[in-house]
Amino acid sequence: MKKYILAASLLIGLTGGVCAQEQFAGKGQADKLFERYQYYESLQIYLDAYNKHPNDIKVAERIADCYRLTNKYDEAERWYGKVAGKPGTRPADNYYYAEALLRNQKFVEAKAAYGKYYNSTQKEQLDFKLAVCDSAAAWMKRPSNYKLLPEDKINTSYSDWGVTYTGKTDLLFASNRVTSSQEDDIDKRTGNGWLKLFDYNKEKKQISELIFEKTGKIDLNKDYHTGPIAFTPGGDTAYATVTTRVAGARIKTEKSEMGGRVYTRRLQLMIATKVNGHWGNLKQFQYDNVNMFSDGYAALSKDGKTLYFVSDRPGGIGKTDIWYCNKSGSDWGIPYNCGSTVNTAQEESFPFIGPDSKLYYSSKGLPGMGGYDIFSTGGEKAQWAKPVNLKYPINSTSDDFSYTTTDGLTGYISSNRQGGKGDDDVYAFTLNIPTDNSGPMLTTFKNPGSMRPDVAPVEKPMPIKNTLVPDAVPEVVNTPAVGLLKLTGTVVDDHTDQLLDSVNVSFKQKAGSNIQNRLSIDGSFAFDASRVQSYLLEVKKKGYYPVTLDIPASSVITMVQNPVRMRMRPLEVGATFIIRNIYYDLNLARIRRDAMVELDKLVDLMRENPTLKIELSSHTDSRGSDYYNMLLSQARAVSATNYITRRGIAPGRIVAKGYGETRLLNKCGNGVPCSEEDHQLNRRTEIKVLGVVNAKIKN
Repeated sequence: MKKYILAASLLIGLTGGVCAQEQFAGKGQADKLFERYQYYESLQIYLDAYNKHPNDIKVAERIADCYRLTNKYDEAERWYGKVAGKPGTRPADNYYYAEALLRNQKFVEAKAAYGKYYNSTQKEQLDFKLAVCDSAAAWMKRPSNYKLLPEDKINTSYSDWGVTYTGKTDLLFASNRVTSSQEDDIDKRTGNGWLKLFDYNKEKKQISELIFEKTGKIDLNKDYHTGPIAFTPGGDTAYATVTTRVAGARIKTEKSEMGGRVYTRRLQLMIATKVNGHWGNLKQFQYDNVNMFSDGYAALSKDGKTLYFVSDRPGGIGKTDIWYCNKSGSDWGIPYNCGSTVNTAQEESFPFIGPDSKLYYSSKGLPGMGGYDIFSTGGEKAQWAKPVNLKYPINSTSDDFSYTTTDGLTGYISSNRQGGKGDDDVYAFTLNIPTDNSGPMLTTFKNPGSMRPDVAPVEKPMPIKNTLVPDAVPEVVNTPAVGLLKLTGTVVDDHTDQLLDSVNVSFKQKAGSNIQNRLSIDGSFAFDASRVQSYLLEVKKKGYYPVTLDIPASSVITMVQNPVRMRMRPLEVGATFIIRNIYYDLNLARIRRDAMVELDKLVDLMRENPTLKIELSSHTDSRGSDYYNMLLSQARAVSATNYITRRGIAPGRIVAKGYGETRLLNKCGNGVPCSEEDHQLNRRTEIKVLGVVNAKIKN
């Protein structure tokens, strides 16, 4: 589930089109299977074709892609080695070859392959990958204090992962093992079964299938994957991750039986509650929108009042981010992003709140050993300390994820590292607490202050030896701010992750007139910042939608320690952007003074991009009649449009459109009880790019 669901919409773009040097029987069928993500079946056809046409470099590329996308990195290394750097192949083959070498712990060869992929303008990216190779090699030579053993009672030749504790003797986990009930129903992407939940009883050493159907007859998702699950502290509510499929574009094929739609599978959070010992009341997480994005992999705070989850919803920092919601009555408030300390431009996933209240999660964007690495960080919600890599052996050069523990000393992770039984395996860990060489016993006081040990005085000082004390409570002392700090960052294209050139960067002190402006030639910037001031950071570039970041004084130090990454979306035809802070008085359409600031920014955007043509749309919440809301939204859209045209923008460049309550962003439709925050999310103004000279068409 973790590999072929979250980023499914990215896979075709990553692999690119294939035009074979020689046509072979079944090529059309193989390509369409590949485009449907059915890698296992397409691989068999490509392998047969390569045996008949061993000089077909494009078929070899597709074979390598199939192995990579099903995490068979031994074979992926072999096949990318055949094609990387050869005439007529993709530049990305060098990158995939390097990734396979890293996964297989061939660090010197991996560094050489990365060097062939990145050019002279991509030094930052190259340095990051070289550091990953060096860190992996160094950490494997000097393991941390964790001991790791495979959980052989759970692991099979299939994918087994995502352990959740339930009671003192039971572990829930996800597996795509083929059971007697699904021998004729397999996932054509992998050739294995669909992920289902299983229960392992440690005392009886027995594994039973589909615990929810047995105890409460709840059908979480029989047709597709059912992944990991999280429980509230009282154990009476469960949050399960399932997949659903969304119809995409139709594929035209030579054979009609292969025709039809390509379906994207997205993650979805389902919530079940237990009443009188039986599970029931299955419902969808209220902020899910599977037509647009995925939500999954839930985790709950110790008090059950904060829900953390993974999503690729709009407004994020990277490809997938960690988000959170606060409890609002019996429901959850609107989702918030955990911020740039936790999230990166890449993928973050698998959150877990430990008994120490720390957030444990996996990241592909923070410095590590390659693939997903497990990190921990203290804090909460959007205020976090710098994440700490748990290093080897918790992490490896492969994907390491789904950390879970009840005491901080023992627990489980999941990994697809070398030496395992299957695609993914469950590993049990133990943290060995180091002591002095003399071996004194470590004593932990459950209630500090309940015992006062007597200390005998000595005549001369005794040497102090280093002893790790778990669960120590740090004391932070605030001292007066001295001097200025250096805040640095980069500006990248949101689609390609490439650094942008010729970017106008503005850094404005909110409580004052101090403004620092830069023209960034290479996409990087640096500004002087005080830890006691709040700032607005804004980036602009012709052909891109401007981005503004609000930096409160409380976040300055965090952002100094973690360079800012500003992501800009190009003005593509069909692209939609939400204009923040456009508010209207109740039941009125006139522009308020506080909304003029945001509309003035839109005026500037259209002046800087004179060929840009947009639709400006207004949206209401569901309160009030459908007819009234449609009229009100149209009046507001016209009012905003008139404000813009009065400032010199040609009327022919902007179309006003009111949508009323027809395009809600959440489930707050007619009659659904929702908080004011939820309704505010639906009351918004958007622009959609209708046309711009030399613009791309958004797919």
